[in-house]
Amino acid sequence: MANSLHERICAWYFTPRPWEQRGNGALYRRLGVAVYKRYLPTTGDLMRRWRGLKQVDLARGSRRDELVHAEQMTRRHEWRHWIGCVIFVLLAFLIDRQFTALDWVILTALNLAINIYPIMLQRYNRVRILQVLEKCP
Repeated sequence: MANSLHERICAWYFTPRPWEQRGNGALYRRLGVAVYKRYLPTTGDLMRRWRGLKQVDLARGSRRDELVHAEQMTRRHEWRHWIGCVIFVLLAFLIDRQFTALDWVILTALNLAINIYPIMLQRYNRVRILQVLEKCP
């Protein structure tokens, strides 16, 4: 029963909402996720091209299998960034230091760049992957 509840909660959370799907992720693009994705230092589009990496490599398996794997990876990466976000916020409140307004602005900007934008990126990618999977035989 607990496993079933866990699966239902995960299915509910990771299923893209209608507002996320509208315009093939247009909201996320307006928020700059596509630009963020392009210049991400570790796995951004430019870095992948430079290193010769492929997110979906048809040499490893069928198109459908690779897309399903990529969608599962978006879930894992999103979950990791949520954990990181919570830890980041908890540490900010647990550190025995008085933060100035500038400190809070910097911490918020860092959390946006390190955790929130990657979460939005994973959701943006999942919308696009699922749309391709719907058309894939």
